[in-house]
Amino acid sequence: MRNLTNSNGYTTAQKQLKEQPAVRHIREVVERRLTQLLLARLYLLGLLVDVAEDYKVSADHLRRLWVLLQVQPAMISRPVVGMTEDIFTQLTQLLRYTSADDFRRQINQQFASLSDKLCTSLFYCVFDEVQVTITPPYAYWGDFVSDTNGANRPILREIWNAWSRVQGMRLVLAGTGINSQALHDRLTSSFLKEQPYDQVHDIGAFDDQTTQTDYIKQYVPARFLSAEFLNRAWAWGRGR
Repeated sequence: MRNLTNSNGYTTAQKQLKEQPAVRHIREVVERRLTQLLLARLYLLGLLVDVAEDYKVSADHLRRLWVLLQVQPAMISRPVVGMTEDIFTQLTQLLRYTSADDFRRQINQQFASLSDKLCTSLFYCVFDEVQVTITPPYAYWGDFVSDTNGANRPILREIWNAWSRVQGMRLVLAGTGINSQALHDRLTSSFLKEQPYDQVHDIGAFDDQTTQTDYIKQYVPARFLSAEFLNRAWAWGRGR
């Protein structure tokens, strides 16, 4: 998203935000970038599922591999000249010339294919650190405005609009230090009323080491639960 100004006509549209064609152009550019990002992840998830089937990988292990691929994508990437080692970024960039209509068609196809392979009709897309999308300086204040009164709007509106409409996917906005009222204000305008949402907070955290240790013991074999391991887990993962 940081390269939006490289898109054809985007910079010019920024200077004409009081005109409806400029507002529409900016929204179309941002929607294409957001669907571009989503489609890249769906393609890679599909490839991972295919490989997992070939190697008879269990469903639980597949979930772990998908998480690992997203947090450490460079582990399987071969660097391409002029690109980063992040395979998600590489594929997203390669999709940049795809039309908006083609993005929507391919996203629906990928969801249908994954639904058949994984025997599920519902997927969750978790968007973390959402607080940066509603407060300056990263919320792109000034680029997005209201259709009716020209008031500034944050990029979260565009993200919600692009991703919450995808059939078969439930969007989860997560973060810390979120201004709940600001979030509510951004998601309850007439522009977003057709996409209902639930707000959940205070869902729990590891506020003390004993609570965290009890949680870890449910998933980690006893032979790994040394004092050093548990102390490091507390130092690195407290609060989450």
